[in-house]
Amino acid sequence: MLKKAIIVLFVMISWTITIAIAEQLSAEELYKEGYKYYTLSNYGEAAPYLQQAADQGHTKAQGLLSYFYYNGYGVDQSFTEAERLARLAANKGDAQGQNTLGRCYYDGNGVAQNDKQAFSWFQKAANQGFANAQNNLGSCYYHGRGVAQSYTQAVNWYQKGADNGDSVAQDNLAGCYYDGLGVTQSYAQAVHYYTLAAEQGHPYAQESLGNCYFSGVLGEPDYTEAVKWLKKAADYGLDNAQNTLGHCYYNGYGVKQNYAQAASWFRKAANSGNIYAQNNLGNCYYDGTGVPQNYNQAFTWYQKAAQNEYPDAQYNLGKCYYYGYGIDQNYSNAVTWYTKAAEKGIEEAQVMLGQCYFYGDGVNVDYNKAVQWYRAAAEQGNAIAQFNLGNCYDEGTGVAQDYTQAVSWYQKAADQELAGAEHNLGLYYYWGNGVSQDYSKAAYWVERAAEHGDANAQCNMGNFYLNGVGVEKNDEKSAHWYIQSATQGLAHGQYMAGQCYYEGFGVEQDIQEAIYWLRKAAEQGHTDAAELLKTVENEAKPTLEPSPILTAKPTPAPTPTPTINPEAVMRIPSDVEVIDSEAFSGIKAQEVFIPGSVKEIQSKAFSQCGSLKVIHFENGDINVAEDFLAGCSDNIVIDAPKSSTVSDSEALFRLYLCGDMPIIDYNDYVKLKGTSESEQYIPVYGDNNLKQLLGYVETDTIVISLTSYYVTPPSVFCIKLSELDDAMYVSSKYVMTTF
Repeated sequence: MLKKAIIVLFVMISWTITIAIAEQLSAEELYKEGYKYYTLSNYGEAAPYLQQAADQGHTKAQGLLSYFYYNGYGVDQSFTEAERLARLAANKGDAQGQNTLGRCYYDGNGVAQNDKQAFSWFQKAANQGFANAQNNLGSCYYHGRGVAQSYTQAVNWYQKGADNGDSVAQDNLAGCYYDGLGVTQSYAQAVHYYTLAAEQGHPYAQESLGNCYFSGVLGEPDYTEAVKWLKKAADYGLDNAQNTLGHCYYNGYGVKQNYAQAASWFRKAANSGNIYAQNNLGNCYYDGTGVPQNYNQAFTWYQKAAQNEYPDAQYNLGKCYYYGYGIDQNYSNAVTWYTKAAEKGIEEAQVMLGQCYFYGDGVNVDYNKAVQWYRAAAEQGNAIAQFNLGNCYDEGTGVAQDYTQAVSWYQKAADQELAGAEHNLGLYYYWGNGVSQDYSKAAYWVERAAEHGDANAQCNMGNFYLNGVGVEKNDEKSAHWYIQSATQGLAHGQYMAGQCYYEGFGVEQDIQEAIYWLRKAAEQGHTDAAELLKTVENEAKPTLEPSPILTAKPTPAPTPTPTINPEAVMRIPSDVEVIDSEAFSGIKAQEVFIPGSVKEIQSKAFSQCGSLKVIHFENGDINVAEDFLAGCSDNIVIDAPKSSTVSDSEALFRLYLCGDMPIIDYNDYVKLKGTSESEQYIPVYGDNNLKQLLGYVETDTIVISLTSYYVTPPSVFCIKLSELDDAMYVSSKYVMTTF
C-alpha cells in the first residue's frame, strides 16, 4: 500500500512540475514539446503539454489531442471529448482533427453513426495528404460506406496512404494485390507491401506476410521467414498466427519439430476461440503428441470446435462417439456428428456415415443411403469409399448389380494401392466379370494386393504360381505366398503351408512345421487340414493337390479406422514434469511409462482407468498423490526403483516391483500349484510377455527373491514356496510375482 501511495505521489509531482513548466511556455511551444514526446510514443508525457496548448486554442494541439482521447493514449479514453476537440480543429482545417472526426462518425463513437459524414471528413483530410485519412477514405470505397463501392478508388487511396508511410494503408493495399481487387493480382506486390507494414510493427501484416511465406505464394515455401513473422504476430496475440505457428512446430517447418511447443501454441489460440486450433489441440490429446494422451480432453476440444460448425471437428467428435473415446460409445450421436461433417463435404465422415447405414450403427439399415454416402466420398477420390461402392455394385446392395460399375470403382481404389480393391480387381479379371477374362492381368493385380499385405491375395497368389495361372509355375514362389498368408492367420493359407512343408514343395521338407501349420488351420475349423493332420501324424504322405481359387465374393467393406489409433502402450512425453489431476482419467492404455522428467503426479491423475495393468516409473524420487489411481483396478503392477517413494492408499493391494533390476517376463502364466502351502510350486516360463501374466490375478501377492536362481528363457524350473522370502521389496537378480 505504501509503495502504491509513493507511485501515485510521484505521478502527481511529475504532472505538477510539467504544468508548472508549461505555464512558462507559449501555446506553440507547448504543442512542440508535446509533439516531441508523441513522436517518441511517450503519450503520458505528451498529453499535459498538448492539453495546455489545446486549452489555449492551439488548432494542431486540439487535433492531436482528439486522437489521444479517441484511443485512450496518455489520457482516459473519452469519445465525447475526442469529438469535441476534433470538431474544433476540423472546422479550422486541421487534417488530424478532420480524420478523428471522420472516425467518430464512421464508428458511431461520440456522435450518431453517419457514413456520409465520415466520408466527407476523411476526404477533407485525405486531400491535405494526411496518410491515415487516405487509408480511411480507401476503406470507405472498399466497403461502399458513404459512397458507391469501388475497388479501383479504394486501391487509389490505399496507394496514396501507403506511399505516405501509413502501415494500415500498406496492409490494405497488400490485401488488394493478393486478392486482385481493383488491381491486377500480384503476389509479389502483396508481399512487398505486407513487408513494408510488417517492418513498421503492424501485427496483421506480420501475420499475412508469414502466411505468404508459409504457403509459398512466390514459389517454394520459406518456412524460416514464415516462422519469423508468425512469431511476431503470435506474440501480439493473433490467434490465427498462433495456430499456424503451432503447425510449424508440429511438422518441423522452419523450426526444430517440437510437439510440446506446437500444443502450447494451439492452446493459446484455442483459448481465444480459434476453432482450427481447438481441433488441432484435440488431435494432440487424441494422439498424445506434445501432451499426455487424454481422450476426455480430446473430446472436449473437438466438441468446442464442432459446436461452432467446424466440419473436421464434427467428424472427429463423431469418431469419439463411434469408438467410445473420451465419452460413452453412442452410435446415434456418432451419426448426428458424422452427418453434419458429411453434409459439409468431409469425405472421411461420408465413408463412416455410409458404413453406419450399411451396418445399422445408430440408424436403421438403409443400403440406398449407404450407397449415397459411399458415392459422395468416392467421387472425392476416397479409396475406401470407392472399394465399398464397388462391393455394393458387385453384390447388388443398394444399387442394381453391375459388374462393369464394380470394376470401375475397384480400379479407382486399386490405383491408390488399396489392397482389397487390387485383390478384387484381380479376381474380376480371373472370372471375366465386367471385363474380358485375362489371367495375366488377374495375376498382376492379385500379386500387387499380396505385396500390400492382403492375406487372401497371398493365398491366391500361391494358387496362381502352383497352377501357372497368368504366371509361370514356380514352386518356391507358390510356397512363399502360402506361408505369408498363413502367418497372417488365414486358415486356408495355413492348410496349404502345411502341405508344402510336409511334401517339401517349394521349401525344405519339415514335418514339425507341417504339423504346426496344419494344427493352426484345424483349430480354425478347416476340415481338410484336420484330416491331413491325422495323416501327417501317422506319417502318411499325400500328394499335394492344387488349391481352388478362393471365393468369388469380394472382401467385405473394411471398417475405416480412426485417424489416430489408440495404443495399448502409452509413453508420457519426456518433457512433461507435472501430470495434472485427471489428466489421464478414463484412458484405455494397458501399460504406461512415466519418464524421469516427471516430478509430480497429482490427485486422481489416472482415475477410472479400467484397462490399466502396469505402470513403469523411470524415477522413484517423485511426489505422487496417494489417490493417483483412484477408481482403477486393484490388480495393477507398479514397476518402480527399490528406493521409490511411490505409494497408493486407495488399493486393496497393488504389486510393487523392484524396478532397478531386470524382470523375468512370462510366456504363459505364473500360478500357484498344489494343495498345501508347503508343497506349492511355481512353474516359470521366460519369454518377454509380462502382459499375459496380468490376466491371471487371483488373490494374495507374493514377491519372491531369486538371489540363487538364474533363468535363461525359455528354460522352465520350479521353486518351493516355503523356501522363499515374502517381503515386498527384495534386492535380487530377478523378481518373480505370483497371484
